[in-house]
Amino acid sequence: MSFSTSGTSGSLSLALTSDNINLTLETVSQPAILNFPIEVANEEYELTFPANTKRFILKPRDCNLKIAFTQGTSGTTYFTLPKGSYWSENSIANGVTVTIYMQSTKANSLVEAILWS
Repeated sequence: MSFSTSGTSGSLSLALTSDNINLTLETVSQPAILNFPIEVANEEYELTFPANTKRFILKPRDCNLKIAFTQGTSGTTYFTLPKGSYWSENSIANGVTVTIYMQSTKANSLVEAILWS
């Protein structure tokens, strides 16, 4: 049996086996707000979060985003993040650097992010 939950200030995971109980509580620091401008529509931009980022929320303020994980593919192999929606990751492993490649469908748009380390 396993159980996990998370909140704005930390996460808790619990794993039970027949002879072992593992409990992990991870706390995170204050959030940092990032505003990432995209000046040209349908051109790939690269956003790399700091190596100590443990979780993030990413939201396009005024456009639809095409998001990819491989350079050069944000126009062909991507997922769409519509205006007004958000994407979050809550369990980034220690030492992992997250890089996102994205295109906006609108020029002079803004992508908002909240990062926790």
